[in-house]
Formats: sequence, structure tokens, C-alpha cells
Amino acid sequence: MQRTESYLLACSILARRHRVQPAMPATPHSAAAARLAFTQLAVFYAATFASLGVFMQFFPVWLHRARGLDEAAVTLVVSAQIWARTIAGPLFSQWVDRTGNSRRVLCILATLSVIAMLAFGAAKSLVALFLCSVLFGCVYSPQFAILDGFALHSAHQFAFSFTRCRVWGSLSFLGVIALVGHLLDGAAGEVNPTSNANVIFVMLVACLCLAFFAGFSLPSLTQPVARGDRAPVWVLLRQSQFVLFLLAVGLIGGSHAAYYSLSTLYWLKNGMGEHTASFLWGEGLLAEILLFLCVRGMTSSFRPTTWILIGAVGAVLRWFVIGCTTEPWVLFGINWLHGASFGCTFLGSMQFIRLRVPPEFQATAQGLLGAVSSGICSALCTQIAGKAYMSIGGGTFFLMCGVAFAGLVLTLVLRQRRRVQLV
Repeated sequence: MQRTESYLLACSILARRHRVQPAMPATPHSAAAARLAFTQLAVFYAATFASLGVFMQFFPVWLHRARGLDEAAVTLVVSAQIWARTIAGPLFSQWVDRTGNSRRVLCILATLSVIAMLAFGAAKSLVALFLCSVLFGCVYSPQFAILDGFALHSAHQFAFSFTRCRVWGSLSFLGVIALVGHLLDGAAGEVNPTSNANVIFVMLVACLCLAFFAGFSLPSLTQPVARGDRAPVWVLLRQSQFVLFLLAVGLIGGSHAAYYSLSTLYWLKNGMGEHTASFLWGEGLLAEILLFLCVRGMTSSFRPTTWILIGAVGAVLRWFVIGCTTEPWVLFGINWLHGASFGCTFLGSMQFIRLRVPPEFQATAQGLLGAVSSGICSALCTQIAGKAYMSIGGGTFFLMCGVAFAGLVLTLVLRQRRRVQLV
């Protein structure tokens, strides 16, 4: 009783200070309602991550084969959506906090994503493809931060495991890469490369349409609404502790840039087979899946910064070893650290936002995290890695090791700060 009174008093003080609606304690739900909410979110996770897998791995191939773009033009078109999501992500997330309706925003974005991808099918010129990429980046990528926040909020209300729900996204990502790869191998004998590439476009549209339909079955939840005069984005960016958190996680996430963009090229150049390189990528995703399956109720057992520190240490060690050798047996051992470098950092980030950011600002916090980590830091580190690789080759991974180490240092500084709820 005393704890409940203290909670309500703290909420009332926060509401008077920022003129926001205080978050109410979660209402109990039946086991059937919890299973239904879990299933609805898992299906949406699977659909959105399936389209992400096709887009990340194969969309550049479609641009090259079906639209005839060279490597420089492909990079230009793909980078357009990265910068677009950096700007649009926090704005859509802020819209969620202003309305308290994640489901409606996700449905709108899923609808617009289908339209944007169909526009790619009609675009022929480089300018048209660039503009389509900007539109797609504005409406597709922001879904992931909003979905993570919505799923975390739902898991708290319905008392199910967030990681068990999130793992369906990783499983779908892994499965669709294998499926599209198989389909492309089957079409490899096609005389017309455009016909081969159209498999990619059809799969992308199909996955986005699945997400469109799945969005309308998402659970309807009452979420706290931010009603202050100041925009939630600026409220959070004025918090030095939150900015430090963004920088720390952004550097750790950004350090993956060389791995995502150059690892396969580097390994193939040093004599590794394509199947071996693909297996290494799959191994990293498997490590992420196993982590999410195993931690389940353990996420609250450690401080958020503990999870992030584990991720930072894993990233430093991982990039150092990859920079030292291209021996497959060594890489098979070290690549399990993807579960730490990405998975633990992700879990720590989610916990930090859930515990340190008031509920009415959490969607915006997720959007800002995505903009900094997957947007600004990843884009800058990709550019740096690309230029460095031309000069020092595999030494680029040592550079990424330094980036991850900087994130580790900032996490240690963040860990020394007093643990208080922000804003």
C-alpha cells in the first residue's frame, strides 16, 4: 500500500510539472487475452522482419539487375532511406506519445510502406528511385522502434515475455533470407536477369502486405499521453543522461557497420566460400535467437547498463578477432558474440527506456534511439568503414573495435550516474 501511494504521488508531481496524464498501473488480463496479444504481436514482428530481411540482403540486387544501377547509384538510393528514417523516426514516435495509439500509427505506416514499395516498381530513373527511397525510409523504418515500444508496453500489461515475442522477428528474418536465396538459386538459369530479380520485388511486396493485414489485428491498449506544451523530442534531448545513453548505444550499434557492409566481401576476397560466409551470418542470427529464448524473465535481474556493458565488451572482442584472422573455425567461434554485441545491447536499451523514461515519453525515446543507433551512427560508421577499407582492408575492424570501446567508456560513465527516472 505504501509503495502504491508513493507511485501515485510521484505520478501526480510529474503530471503537475509537465501537464501529462500519469500512467496507471497495468490492469490484470486473462491468460487467453495474454496469449492472443502475444500471437498478434508475434505475427506482426514476423511480417515486418521478413520484409526487412529481403530488403537488407536482396534489394540492392534488385536495383542492380532490374533497374540497371551501378554500385555507386545503388549505394546512393539505399542511403537515402537511412537518412530519411533518421529524421522521420522520432517524429512518428512522438506522434505515438501525443496520441497514445501505437496501433493506429503502425497501421498507417504499414499501409504507406506498401504504397512506397509499389512506387519503386513504377520508378525507372535514378531520381525517381531516390525519391521512392526517401518515402520508403520515412514510413517503413520508423515502424521498428514503435513496434518495440508497443510490444514492451504490451508485455508489461499482459504479463508475457517480451523477448519470446521479439524472437519471432529474428526467426522470420533468418527464414526469409534462406527462402529468397533458394528461389534466386532456382532462377539462376534464367536468361533474363530482370526475371530473376523480380522474385525479390514480389517477395518484398508480399511481406509488406502481410504486415499491412497483421497490423489491423494488433491489440488495442490504453497508453499514457504526453500533453505538455513542449515536444517530447526536445524534452528528452535536454536530459544529459538520456543523450549519454543515446551516444553509448549508438556507438556500440554503429560499430557493426563494417560487419554488415564489408564482412562478406572481406571474407570472399581472402578465399572463403560463399556458403561458409552465409553460414557465419546465419550463426550470428542464431545466437541472437537463442539469447532471446533463454533470457526470458532474466532481463530485470541486471541493471540496464550491465546488459549494455556486456554488449560493448562483446563488440570489442568480436571486431578485434575478426580483424586478426579470416580462419573459418576461429570466426565460427567468435561470431556467437553477436548475441552479446547486438542482443545484450538491445535488451539493455529496452530496459533503460522502460525503467528510466516516463511512459508518456517512451515511444519518442525509442524513435530517438533508432535515429541515433540505426541512423546517424550506422550511416557515419558505414561511410568511415568504406573509406578505411580501401586503405587498410581488414584493419577496418580494428577501427570498429575502437568505436565499440568508446561506447563501452560512455556506458561506464552512464553507469556512475545516479539512477533516477528522467524528465
